[in-house]
Amino acid sequence: MLSLLLASLHHLTLLGLIVMVSRQGFLLQQSPLPLAALGKLDKGVGMGSGFMLVIGICRVLWGEKGWAFYQGNPFFWAKMATFVLIGLLSIRPTLLFIRWERAHARDRSYTPPDKELAVSRQFIVIELALVCLLFIFAAAMARWPF
Repeated sequence: MLSLLLASLHHLTLLGLIVMVSRQGFLLQQSPLPLAALGKLDKGVGMGSGFMLVIGICRVLWGEKGWAFYQGNPFFWAKMATFVLIGLLSIRPTLLFIRWERAHARDRSYTPPDKELAVSRQFIVIELALVCLLFIFAAAMARWPF
């Protein structure tokens, strides 16, 4: 039962992250830009990512497959590397969102530069594309060895 609970939480957390990051991409298209909403979503993404990591560690340690299964599984390590890459890519938009919120707090007429908006959108699209790889690696991982 613990394994089912952990797997369910893991999957639901990933779904929540996908929704939040997709929503950020949508909000970046809006005018005027809803900076407060972007910031709140970004905090949610950060907390959700941490929660997902903790749940994943619990699955590895206490799930039905155990550490031995994951340790030698190349798709597990590919999935972990992809998760880290997504996290690293999310740093740039996060820093921009923080900068924009601070600038807006000082000057309510502040609008982020078009180039920074474009960069944020690109990073979010890349993050979401890499989530597709997460799903592929997860499916391959579960079936290893073929």
